[in-house]
Amino acid sequence: MQMYVCFRAVSACVSIRSSSVQTAPQNVSWKYYPRMQILDSRVIRLERSLARQRMWNVAILLTLLAVGLVAFRQAPPRDIEARSFVLRNDEGKVVGYFGACATGSEFVLYGPEANTGLHLHGTDQGGQVQLYGPADKENIELLGHKDGGRVTLRNGSGEVVHQFPASGSD
Repeated sequence: MQMYVCFRAVSACVSIRSSSVQTAPQNVSWKYYPRMQILDSRVIRLERSLARQRMWNVAILLTLLAVGLVAFRQAPPRDIEARSFVLRNDEGKVVGYFGACATGSEFVLYGPEANTGLHLHGTDQGGQVQLYGPADKENIELLGHKDGGRVTLRNGSGEVVHQFPASGSD
């Protein structure tokens, strides 16, 4: 109710102001009011320009809204498929590998030397974890397969120091 009253008050003010502006009578030629003719043509041009500007503003707003909705819509998660993934450092050197091999799959993290690091290997027979030390020497091996498992510890030269269970019970 108050909104309506305010609107009526504003429209009354507008109508009072507009009645004080001198306008040319409808049946009188523009030649008697040359300034009014110029003002009238300018107002018509401005109104057309404003209408075009509003139309473009609405079109741009709708376009931005549509693009925003499409851009921020989350895509459903997809599977990433590859035969292997290679991890490289800043210099381009391979420092890790995950992929398929002839006997199953493997995950390898390389150290600063060739095969130092961690090797995880999975096959249909079981799994294997190997930790390599310097000079490509296997230090620790964990082996698990269908018949049991084995832990092997080696010294720096690669000789077996401990093996659980003992050899022969692979």
